[in-house]
Amino acid sequence: MRKGDEHRILTQAAQAAVKKKGSHFQTVFRRLLPGLKYKGAIWAIAHRLGRLLWKLLHDGISYVEQGRETHPKVKKRRAQKLLRLMDLSHLMETIRQPPSVTNHSIEVRAPL
Repeated sequence: MRKGDEHRILTQAAQAAVKKKGSHFQTVFRRLLPGLKYKGAIWAIAHRLGRLLWKLLHDGISYVEQGRETHPKVKKRRAQKLLRLMDLSHLMETIRQPPSVTNHSIEVRAPL
């Protein structure tokens, strides 16, 4: 295998990892994209994938995806935030409602 083949395979893997919704690599890619542009951000993801692959093969560890959708703490935080927003929207509705207008008659007396 030539050196270019390894780079092409890592780049293709990086592009696939970036397209996976909710993945850690997609989050990192979106963070890097404004500063590095598309090609630089893909290379950065490819580099991370290469390091991850080396770590998996060298140390024999297993990979656990740490994307934003998989962690239970993130789901709990998101649910709590949604509940807070729902409570706030209820308060905002009560604040926006105009006070009830009653029909009070006012007597105007002429000076004596």
